[in-house]
Amino acid sequence: MMAFCVGNTRRMTMGIIPRWKHLWNTWDLRGFIILSLCLQIILTLLAPLRKRTSTYLIIIPLWSSYLLADWVASYSLGLITKGKVDANYISNKTGVHVDGMDQDLIAFWAPFLLVHLGGSDTITAFALEDNEFWIRHLISLVIQCFGTVCVLVKTPPHNPLWVPTTLMFVNGIIKYSERTGAFYLASANRFKKSMNTNTDSSLNYMELMEKFRLNEEAKLATSTITQPPRSLASKRNLTELEVLQYAYCFFGTFKGLAVDLIFTQKTPNQSRDFFLNRTAKDAFEVVELELNFIYEVLFTKIPVLYSYFCVICRIFSFVTVCVAAILFVLESKLRFTNVDVRITYGLIFSSLVLDIVGLFVLVFSKRTLNFLLRSHVEGKTSFWTQFLEIFHVRKVKCIDFIFEELKRRSEAVDNLQKAMDISSSRGDLVLRDEGGWSRLLPYTLDVDYGQRVILWHIATDLCYYSDFNEKSKSKRRINTNRNNSREIAKLLSD
Repeated sequence: MMAFCVGNTRRMTMGIIPRWKHLWNTWDLRGFIILSLCLQIILTLLAPLRKRTSTYLIIIPLWSSYLLADWVASYSLGLITKGKVDANYISNKTGVHVDGMDQDLIAFWAPFLLVHLGGSDTITAFALEDNEFWIRHLISLVIQCFGTVCVLVKTPPHNPLWVPTTLMFVNGIIKYSERTGAFYLASANRFKKSMNTNTDSSLNYMELMEKFRLNEEAKLATSTITQPPRSLASKRNLTELEVLQYAYCFFGTFKGLAVDLIFTQKTPNQSRDFFLNRTAKDAFEVVELELNFIYEVLFTKIPVLYSYFCVICRIFSFVTVCVAAILFVLESKLRFTNVDVRITYGLIFSSLVLDIVGLFVLVFSKRTLNFLLRSHVEGKTSFWTQFLEIFHVRKVKCIDFIFEELKRRSEAVDNLQKAMDISSSRGDLVLRDEGGWSRLLPYTLDVDYGQRVILWHIATDLCYYSDFNEKSKSKRRINTNRNNSREIAKLLSD
């Protein structure tokens, strides 16, 4: 009996293993092609959300897709290069026959994988360190292009898809070259060379701080920052075009912070004078747009797209995809399986969509005319604006409160020592400013940063609710300014 069971098990195993092997050999390339396409769609959809949120629901899928995308595309291209295609057919679970793949069709798929290796316009690097590997991507570009050429050479001379395949190959080279160029431009050394002349890159920050420390120990007077006359410009609201211009100006000046460059004393003084004469709304909009510019040059393809040559290449790339799509639609597909035809259509139209998205990113980027296009409707209050004002009034109060406090601190700074004290304070500065609270300093200074946050959070809750209970018991109104500050403090703490 046992021998019978063992014999049956062995026969079942010997029957299942070849079947699964055959299934894998038939569907491995198709499956990886579909997976590569899905990863590109995920990157295109999720990458723009990265600069607006840090939630793990966005970051983890984006990070996983970013890591897998290159590997899947390279592996698929390797399968095509090795000619790993099963010419037989098998039946799947639904009973439908899935025939072997046509050699001409898989040669047509190879350039699409180059396009996938070129990545989405909305993301090139996930971290700054990724930009330092631009040489690796350049070598990969050469190797993958060589592999694709080998695939094209192996195709028969009478290949009816030779023209669309060549067009997509050119498109793939353009896309992959754009990504490699974006890595190069965002690398630390190249990024430093692109800095404006008003950044003092000849100074070493560590040497400057060491000199300042030695001067302090020797009780030497620190150098005083001279303030130029305050601008007489009124605190009027900036137009969206002016916000764009100021943000781009400050971006060109302060983007060196991303590579640890420091600036001459004149630069921060000019920046401070500008923001002291701005409203909170305008100030935060300028900074937000400035940070958006910095994000684009470090993590997207935007830097390589802003030249006449690249714009021409991008238009030519879009034309090649359109022509390739038309030629494939007109080509007879009787010798192709339905599954492969559907996969090919998915590759073609996804490339069209990605190119269209890239054109929209280029045209409607913050660097271009989107603010000009919207400026003519400035000042018309819509229902949506009223809706946002109702639900964001507390946020606006917090922004105003923070900005006014930053202005007050900035106006009080007249030397480097005060600036360093303000920058290094972790809640202790307010205890020194407010009379009678200095006795609490030991409880906030002798703990690490995380414990300070918890202590101040608890203190805010205790003060908030004790003040609220005091108001309820005494049945008296608390000063309006005090009440607003209390609510803002609780909101910021939360």
